[in-house]
Amino acid sequence: MRSKKFGTVWKVIEEREVWAESKADGSHARPIPAIYIRYWKEDTAKGPGTGKTMSFRYSVEDPNFEDHWEILYDW
Repeated sequence: MRSKKFGTVWKVIEEREVWAESKADGSHARPIPAIYIRYWKEDTAKGPGTGKTMSFRYSVEDPNFEDHWEILYDW
């Protein structure tokens, strides 16, 4: 994946389906499906197996994945 904001390349190391609480109706929280993705960016200065990880959850109520990330194929 490439960050559209910073141009950095991240590898997806975990992806799973999760349930999140809806924020749309404050009086009755209800579960909604979401995708949890964990990313890793290698730190080439420190060597293999090092770097930063981060994670995001994407649901219909969260910011759009495609607004922030570009999928890289055969990279």
